[in-house]
Amino acid sequence: MFNELLSELVFSSIHPVNRERLRSPARDDISEGLGAMLQREKVFEHIDGHQSEHLRRIEELIRVPSISAEDRGIQQCAELLATYYRQLGCSRVDIVPTAGQPVVFAEYDAGKPVTLIVYFMYDVKQVSGENWTLIRDPFEPQVIDMPPFGRCLIGRGAVNQKGPLGAFLNAVESILATKQELPVNLKLVSDGEEEIGSPHLLDFANQHVSRLTGADAVIFPSATQNRKGVPTISLGCKGSAPFELECSGALWGRGPKRSDIHSSAAAIVDSPAWRLIHALATMTDPAHPDRVRVDGFCENVLPPTREELNHIDQIAERFDEASLKEGLGVDVFIDGVHGKEALTRYLFSPTMNIQGIAGGYIGPGFKTSTPHQVRVKLECRLVPNQTYTEILHKIRRHLEAHGYADVTIVAVRGGSPWTRHAVTNGHGHPYALRSSTPSFKVTDTTAMTRWCGRQVRVARRGTSSPSVPCRFRLSPWGWATEVGHTPPMSTSSLKATAW
Repeated sequence: MFNELLSELVFSSIHPVNRERLRSPARDDISEGLGAMLQREKVFEHIDGHQSEHLRRIEELIRVPSISAEDRGIQQCAELLATYYRQLGCSRVDIVPTAGQPVVFAEYDAGKPVTLIVYFMYDVKQVSGENWTLIRDPFEPQVIDMPPFGRCLIGRGAVNQKGPLGAFLNAVESILATKQELPVNLKLVSDGEEEIGSPHLLDFANQHVSRLTGADAVIFPSATQNRKGVPTISLGCKGSAPFELECSGALWGRGPKRSDIHSSAAAIVDSPAWRLIHALATMTDPAHPDRVRVDGFCENVLPPTREELNHIDQIAERFDEASLKEGLGVDVFIDGVHGKEALTRYLFSPTMNIQGIAGGYIGPGFKTSTPHQVRVKLECRLVPNQTYTEILHKIRRHLEAHGYADVTIVAVRGGSPWTRHAVTNGHGHPYALRSSTPSFKVTDTTAMTRWCGRQVRVARRGTSSPSVPCRFRLSPWGWATEVGHTPPMSTSSLKATAW
């Protein structure tokens, strides 16, 4: 019941309410004893009368440049969240230090028999090097008319993930403001490092077991709709395994060792930059760059289940390929794939991607230099049964087998092994949840179907997401969003904050 209600109220807190579409009989889907159905009309009236305040809360969150990768604005945003939780009436609010960025933890005790952990992230991606065209400053959000979505709030984090965070808090606040009780207890876990892989979230969970035990399920409120308004519930996601490769004259024993040198010496001195490029070229098939040539890269991949393939068939019937290409800013997909094949690759295939290459001079004009050190940032998207450690070991063996033993792998901290049913240990490892899992079965999709007027999609995600240790026997499920981190997606897909 609460999942259904929150899906409606989160939408309502940022959209005008269509009450006829939202009326439904009382339900008690999570368990017995949750109490009578909330008086939704009162809540909707409160939302209608407080649109401006609700919008201001989201704008206030977006204005804080909480960029975890740059260690910028995190403490300020954590303190702002803690203030929101205290104003909500949480009985316990703590900014919990970790070896990295803090976790903001709060508890709302409604005296109910069922408890939900609600996961949030309050950090955002970097903005340097991006081309924001609709607004000048991504941390000064503006409301702009964007057909076909209507009026949209534009800014870094409006979709991922401060808009949904603020909308969730607005919905809960609206319930309480109408003198009604929440039908469940809440444990709010707000992660300040999601955008860098949540390297210390598992530490937090292990060190604060008592805070998390006793929960019945986990939800991750997120933007739910694609560009045509079709909502999605996620049954799983890929993992993310970021790492760097470094080639230097010092480690190679050839080329400049201490510093960049004049490019005239390229006739007699080896180039670490070319060596790294040649090493990278061995890792994928030139004719099919989506095919990773690292030996054993795909050997542990679990194929999709029959249930997942059935979901793909259903999604393919409504797949709007043209809108997806427009949103991504591409003309064709790899190998010219279409429809079901494109969807299957996106959701179930592991990948290796180059994020960026750095070395030597990249400023204005030209500089006659040969770099002594070059780095490349990569990431592998993992699917069920692959692990970060396994993949890095295979990449290490590949480099050595091809004569690149000097190329160094710089790894970030990994997580724990993947588990098949409904849970994961740590961030960066793929999870898959079956629609028969109890925590998913209480997630009534009819609420979002009524609201959007579209059938809810159920599928795995091609992106990654943090998760909760399996020792608590929690069942992670979330509302997937089909948006990314780059300006076109962050600005043209702001359904989450449109009204």
